[in-house]
Amino acid sequence: EAVANGILSSLYRENSRSRRAVSNHEEAAKSCPMTYPLIFDPQTAGGLLFFVSPDVCEDFVQKLTDDPMTKLAAVIGELTEYSPAVSEFDVCEIDGSCTPTANRIYV
Repeated sequence: EAVANGILSSLYRENSRSRRAVSNHEEAAKSCPMTYPLIFDPQTAGGLLFFVSPDVCEDFVQKLTDDPMTKLAAVIGELTEYSPAVSEFDVCEIDGSCTPTANRIYV
């Protein structure tokens, strides 16, 4: 509801710089305009984002789902290698430093 009314976290602008690490940023922003901005909101209901090896991912999600304290556990994407020709951007931090990387998140 807040996103629909244009209300975003005070850190949204700085955090949204991380969108360069999402290989399908434009596609995700267009297909999920209400929920996609929440990825960059540090106050999103205290949610956690885990990077888990594909060989244990299914078991990991199941263990979280089985825990009565877990409200939701789901795979939302995968870390993939990308061709530097696809994007001219590196991953940039809030302090302005940039690190070249061959990885991007696909959501």
